[in-house]
Amino acid sequence: MSGNGRRPPHPRWPAEDLDTVRQWYPLEGGVGVAKRMPHRSKVAITAKANGMGLRGPKNWRNAAAGNCSGEQLERAIELYERGNIAWTDIGAAAGCSATSAQNAVLIALCERRGFAPAERTERGSITPAGIERLRELMRQGKKGVEIQLEAGVTASVASRERRAYERELAVAGAEPLPARNDGQPYSGVRLTTEHRRNVESLLLQGFGIILAGRKSGVGQQSVRIIRADLVRRLKSVGVAMPGCDLDGNRLETISAHPLKKSDEEIAKLRALLVDQRLPVKDAAPLAGMSTAVAYKYARAIADVLAADGQEMPKPIRASPKRAARPAIAVAAVPRPEPKPAPVAPPRPAPPALTPLVVAKPAEPPPVPSATARRATNLVLRPPPPAPAPARARDPQENEVLVRHGALPRPPDPLAKRGTRPREVNVLAFSEEFLEQLRRVAAGQGIVEVRPITRPAPEFSGCGSSLAGI
Repeated sequence: MSGNGRRPPHPRWPAEDLDTVRQWYPLEGGVGVAKRMPHRSKVAITAKANGMGLRGPKNWRNAAAGNCSGEQLERAIELYERGNIAWTDIGAAAGCSATSAQNAVLIALCERRGFAPAERTERGSITPAGIERLRELMRQGKKGVEIQLEAGVTASVASRERRAYERELAVAGAEPLPARNDGQPYSGVRLTTEHRRNVESLLLQGFGIILAGRKSGVGQQSVRIIRADLVRRLKSVGVAMPGCDLDGNRLETISAHPLKKSDEEIAKLRALLVDQRLPVKDAAPLAGMSTAVAYKYARAIADVLAADGQEMPKPIRASPKRAARPAIAVAAVPRPEPKPAPVAPPRPAPPALTPLVVAKPAEPPPVPSATARRATNLVLRPPPPAPAPARARDPQENEVLVRHGALPRPPDPLAKRGTRPREVNVLAFSEEFLEQLRRVAAGQGIVEVRPITRPAPEFSGCGSSLAGI
C-alpha cells in the first residue's frame, strides 16, 4: 500500500501481454499463460481472458475425473466392482469426493465393458446424436448410474438432459418418461418428503439404520444421510436421538423388536399368564409377540399386580413324565379264525458228496540256530592264508614312501600326547642348515661361517689409510 493507505493501481496491460493472452489462453489456459508471463498471476490472467471473451481449453474427461486418476482411479474401480460399497466410502479410499469417484469410475468403465461413449465435439460438448442416444436410454427406463456407464457421461449431464427432455415432453403434451428402474426403489433415487419423514419417524423411535431402511424401503446410504441431517438439526436445539448423545453416537443398545404392542395383545398375554397360568415361553406365540418382548411385558404385569397387592400366579408346567392313559372299554369284536398256513412240498434229499482228501504239505526243514550256524562256519570255513613275511626296507626308502603317502608316518615319540605329529618340510631349509644338521648328527661341532666385511671408516682407527682399499 502507499503512504495514504490506498492500494496502488494495477499496471495496465500492454499490447504484448494482451496478444499473448489472446494467442495462448484458448490452448493452454490460465496456468500455461502464467508460465509465459511470470509477472502476472493466474487469477489476473483468467479474469482478463474472461473480460476479453476468451475460453480456455476444456478436457471433459479430466474435468469429470476431478482428483481421481491414476492409481486412485484403479483403487476406486476395484472397490466398485466388489459391490455393496457406497460412493462415499469409495471416494474416501481414493482421496476424492463421492461425486468425483462416481464420475471417474463410470466413465472409465464405459469403454472397458464394451460401451461407446456419447459423441462429443472438439471442445467436449455432446453432439445432437449423443443427446438422442441419452434420450433413448431414458425411454428404456434406465437408472442414472446405468446411463452414465453406457454413455460415459457425468451425473450432472445425465440429470440435466433428463430435465430438459421432460420439459420438452410436457410442452408437447406427449407421454412422460417411464419411471426409473421400473418404479422399484433403489439406492440413489430421489426421495420424496414423505419418504424422508417416514425415515425420521423410525429413527426417532429408536430404530437403527438397517431396520429403518427395511421398514421404509429406503437404501441404507440414503438413511445414513437422513440420519446425519436429523442429528445436526436436533443438536442445534440441544436434543439427542433415543439412546444416543448429541453427536449421534450410540450409548445404549435398543432391542430390534418393537416394544410397543397394542392393548389387545397385552390383554391377551395377561389372560394367558394370569388366568390360564401358562409359562411365558408358551404364551408368547399365542399373544403374537416374541419371547423376549413377552418376558418384558410379563415383568411389567407383575409390577402392576404387586402395586395392587396381588402376586403373579406361578405357571403350571407340564410334568416331564407322561400320564397314564385312562382305560377305554372296547366292545369285544369276534375275530376271524386264522387260515391254516400252506404246507410246502418236501424237498428232495441232496446227493451224497465224496469226501475230498487234501494232501498235507511237507514240513520245511528246521532252521538252525545262530550258535549252530557260527559253529558250522568255524568248522567248514578254510583258515585265512598266512601273510607273506615283510621285507626289510632301507630307512631312506621308508622316508621316500612316507613322503609320497605309500606308508603311514610313524608317530613322533617326542611329540606331546594328544597332539598331531609335527610335519617338517625339509625342502624349506637351506643347504648350509642341512649341513650343520649332518655335522651335529656325526658328533662334530657347529662351524660358524661369517662373510668378510669391511669396517666403516668412522669406526676404524686408520680410516684414512684404509679408505682407498
